[in-house]
Amino acid sequence: GEVMALLESRALAGRFSPGSAIFIKRRDGSTIPMPVDPAEGISHLQGRVAEQEGVEPTSLTFMQAQDGCMHVLVHPSAEPSGDTYPVYKRSLAPQPTMFRKEAVSCGGQPLPDLAAELCVLP
Repeated sequence: GEVMALLESRALAGRFSPGSAIFIKRRDGSTIPMPVDPAEGISHLQGRVAEQEGVEPTSLTFMQAQDGCMHVLVHPSAEPSGDTYPVYKRSLAPQPTMFRKEAVSCGGQPLPDLAAELCVLP
């Protein structure tokens, strides 16, 4: 939708393939289980996240992974219910998921760190 058009026009993402998944992520990188339509508006998405998580997101960070999927990091976010942590290694697709205690020593990059590094501010 509108976000992908903006990212493509600024050469910050490649063309979004129809049928590619969009994953909504909490601040720690855990996934919020909810389907997302690529044509869905940003304000509508924020409302749905707030309704499901009980926390009103004030910012969204959009990143395209190596597998072509879109990852949307919401902040602030609720605490995750599981004890796994997605670790991003730029050379791997799909990205591995491991226990939080193992994530520190694997050589990967936690999602909040990656988001801060890649964030493009207006």
